[in-house]
Amino acid sequence: MERIHVQWKKSLKFRLTKVLVIVPFILGAVMFILASYSFQKRIDTYYIKSSVAISKIIASQLDAEKIDNYLETLEKDEEYERTLDYMRLTVRETDVLYIYVSKFVENGEIFVFDTDESEDRLELGDFENWVEGDYDLTLLPRLIRGEQIKPHIMDTPKWGSLLTMHEPIYRADRSVAAYASVDVSMDKIMKERKIVFASIGLIILFTFFITIMANLYIIQKIAINPLNSLIEDVSLYNPGTVSKESLEHIKSGLKMHLGDEFTILKHAVLNMELHIEDTMERIKHQEKMLRALNEMAVALLSQENGIFDDVMNKGLKPIAQMAKLDRIAVYKFLGKKGTFGQVYLYGKTVPLENELQVILVEPPVTHWIKVLAKGGHINANVKEMPDIEADWLSRFGVKSIFFVPIFMQGEFWGVITLEDHSTYRYFDNESLEMLRSTAHLCANSVVRDEMNREMVRLESEVDKIYIDALTGIHNRRFFDENRKGIISTLSRSKGWLSVMMIDIDHFKKFNDTYGHSEGDKCLKSVAKTLAKTVARASDSISRYGGEEFIVVLPNTNEIGARTLAEKFICNVLNCKIPHEKNTAADYVTISIGVTSGQASYSQSMSDYVNRADEMLYISKRDGRNRYNFKAL
Repeated sequence: MERIHVQWKKSLKFRLTKVLVIVPFILGAVMFILASYSFQKRIDTYYIKSSVAISKIIASQLDAEKIDNYLETLEKDEEYERTLDYMRLTVRETDVLYIYVSKFVENGEIFVFDTDESEDRLELGDFENWVEGDYDLTLLPRLIRGEQIKPHIMDTPKWGSLLTMHEPIYRADRSVAAYASVDVSMDKIMKERKIVFASIGLIILFTFFITIMANLYIIQKIAINPLNSLIEDVSLYNPGTVSKESLEHIKSGLKMHLGDEFTILKHAVLNMELHIEDTMERIKHQEKMLRALNEMAVALLSQENGIFDDVMNKGLKPIAQMAKLDRIAVYKFLGKKGTFGQVYLYGKTVPLENELQVILVEPPVTHWIKVLAKGGHINANVKEMPDIEADWLSRFGVKSIFFVPIFMQGEFWGVITLEDHSTYRYFDNESLEMLRSTAHLCANSVVRDEMNREMVRLESEVDKIYIDALTGIHNRRFFDENRKGIISTLSRSKGWLSVMMIDIDHFKKFNDTYGHSEGDKCLKSVAKTLAKTVARASDSISRYGGEEFIVVLPNTNEIGARTLAEKFICNVLNCKIPHEKNTAADYVTISIGVTSGQASYSQSMSDYVNRADEMLYISKRDGRNRYNFKAL
């Protein structure tokens, strides 16, 4: 009998394994190949062809000489605006994410057109630095040489998965003036691919399940039942061959007792029915805890948009209700003073302002610190604690408590206490996991708030260092500390730099005539006018000293500098600040010295300042209320 049973087992195991392994994997492999081919075909026939077609159309409609002129003058005309509107219309009417035209240089690209309509859009002449991760740096040398680049897909942390096509715009001599580039977002199709592959995985799992159930059914019908019938028949004709215990099992319905694996399966099914209600209750409880934890995470992670105490109260309320907590407190360890300072409290019995307090480091607290400072947690039922610890906590109405340490940069920062004032208990394992997560989120929020406050304070101090107290614009120190970086940055891309020295005409006579109080008002007004006239964020204006100002204009050539100098003179004159001692006009005027040059490592900012100062002297000598220019 045992030999017959072993032979049946071997035969059945072989067939079960063969079906379970081969069929689902063949099905999965076929579906995977078909899905991969379908997605690649879709990318090739739609996304790549459309991006190539759009980039070629855009490139064919742009004039290379006109692009060179835009980059040289940095001035927009009606044709420029019409071209940009056409590109933006193309983006809106197609699946294209961005269309832009740029000239590639060392370390990045200089933009001519950009269809991005957000606040971060790049304007004519703006330089975009290529950073590892956001761009494929291996393409940059080929683009600088003017090579034709095939469409390529790249995953970036900034824009997601992008399909990019660069189409060269040729000059008459077949040199490349710029590239018309098209970015197509691949996030949608990549998401679809993930969903399809996940569905294939589910189908394979479902196939496994169906195969298992079918094989079990077949085994029961063609193997186990006939085998048990055979055992019963043998016991009738040969009493004693089969034990009474085995026969009782067969008659009671447990017909798979001769095979260990079948017996385990049978009992597992029976036990599953007995425990299913308990399992469902635990799942529901876990869902409630996760929902509460998620509500807290959303509230705390939005801390920057609200008052700290309000955000914490909103975040902790669902956790406190779920875990039946009466109070959650955060204490900062003030080691030198030997105390804990309470920095936050959530409680439903006493007003917040009446609860914040300082806790002395007394004997029971000292013991807890030793445990918490090493990263340990304390889950305590006050009734079962030593008397000295229980008495100390009872003063605050605590019956159950969970301590969680807070660490900041590897150092013990403080502790969070989660308290129950109603019931003596230990928090169960499932609740502890939620409370640990709660404590860590809460600690992160508290520490982040403290760091933000310190950062705001430091930033405020830094701003004061670089701002002129009278005029509100940058001071001489700001200019001196940034002058080297400007030359270094522009030298890498061989960009243009323009510098202006500006002086208020006859300002000493203005002070003598109207007084120093009016002189201060005049300086403020002129500084405000100059600052408003400077349009680009990369440009800067600083008070150089007394009534002198210095303007630094990166990526600005002679034409742009001359245009801005004329605006400065006109806008200051239009302020119409009376100045009867001014020989150039009846109002306050300015004189300007201007210089421009192509930045290189051999230059220094002093070269530009000295040349601009020379031109300022000539402007004042020639009658004031004017500018003079000389290239560097």
